[in-house]
Formats: sequence, structure tokens, C-alpha cells
Amino acid sequence: MVLEACNEFVQCVASEANEISTKENKSTILPEHVVKALESLDFASYVETVSAAMVEMKAVSYTQLTLATKT
Repeated sequence: MVLEACNEFVQCVASEANEISTKENKSTILPEHVVKALESLDFASYVETVSAAMVEMKAVSYTQLTLATKT
């Protein structure tokens, strides 16, 4: 039952993020679209945590890219 609720939540957020990205004429859902979707669906309490994870992900990606280009 918990798994079903989690799946429904993810599908709902993904669907809303897809609508937002489509309205912005983007073919890819970006992290920013997910944040907007959470706000739109009244899950604003998750935005701070998701935004922090997004910043961390970008920092790690940048570090990995930098290291990869140095070798």
C-alpha cells in the first residue's frame, strides 16, 4: 500500500512537471520543472529539500565533469 502511494505521488509530480515543461516548449523535464510541479500541487514543504538536493547534484556533476576533462 505504501509502495502504491509512493508510485502515485511520483506519477503525479512527473505528470505535472511534464505539463510545465511542455508549456515552456521544453522537451526535457528539468529539475526546475519538478520544483514548480511540487509548488503547483501544494507540496511546497518539499521544495526546500528538493532544491538543496538539486544544488548538490549540480555541484557533484560539475566536479565530475571537471575531473573527467583533466584526465
